[in-house]
Amino acid sequence: MHDITRLDTKILLAFDALMEERSVTHAARRLNMTQQGLSGVLARMRDLFGDPLFVREARGVSPTPRAEVLAPRIKSALADLQSVLESPKFDPGTAEGTIFVATADFALSTIVSPLFKQFRSLAPKVRLAVRPLTSTTLSEQPRGVRVDLALTITQYAPPNWNTHRLFDERLLCAVRADHPLAGRKIDLDAFCDWEHLLVSPYKSDFIGATDKALAEIGRARRVGLVIPSFSVAGAILEQTDLLAVLPERILKNTHHRLYICPPPLELESAGVMAVWPDRVDQDPLHTWFRQLCFDFAQTVAN
Repeated sequence: MHDITRLDTKILLAFDALMEERSVTHAARRLNMTQQGLSGVLARMRDLFGDPLFVREARGVSPTPRAEVLAPRIKSALADLQSVLESPKFDPGTAEGTIFVATADFALSTIVSPLFKQFRSLAPKVRLAVRPLTSTTLSEQPRGVRVDLALTITQYAPPNWNTHRLFDERLLCAVRADHPLAGRKIDLDAFCDWEHLLVSPYKSDFIGATDKALAEIGRARRVGLVIPSFSVAGAILEQTDLLAVLPERILKNTHHRLYICPPPLELESAGVMAVWPDRVDQDPLHTWFRQLCFDFAQTVAN
């Protein structure tokens, strides 16, 4: 059995060129080699196949019967190698696979859910699997937990992941419609005195972006309830005296009776980000899906 490690593409290319040109001079010119260099490759070729392969004649070289048998197989092998290097044409209509998206329910309701109908019509054989996004989903990547794309906010985007800013989300105050604070401007004292609801999809502590903004001006609020989901925040507010700071789009889409107003301090808009690992950065399916999300997010932003 011959050792395949002795075979390289230079030998295959030289064989193919000699087979077509029937001349060492012309084959060397075609391969951008010297005749001496090609002669060296031919010597290796003969040793590898155990046959003269090409015999010198008055007007060039002539292939041996062994070379005639090898010729179509080597040409086919070169074509296969060339196809390995070429990027396949991507068609979402015939693509198959599963894309794992990690997100909180905010991005699930504003991007993934309304986008799915268009996604399904364009890529009928591709599946989406949505996973909950926690503080460790991206930073630690537990074994067996694959994430191809995450939709998150700026402060939770891993520094070593690729990022794309989708849109900014304004934060507003919300209480039930018949709350004692409803119908008037909520000042800073009232804002700090009333007990708050905090939505924290990523970690279950009592500190959020609002608390950090308050700390910068020497104030603090009272957080009495922390929940992981935006989708139930409206129902909880409607049934309690809690006050919450929530994304504007969540509040616009809620069916609960709430009083909504600007917060009494300047809060930085929440930047909604798409982040993804290098592993899928150049993959055609994932590149296509990310662009679909980017384009859809533009319609959300506008």
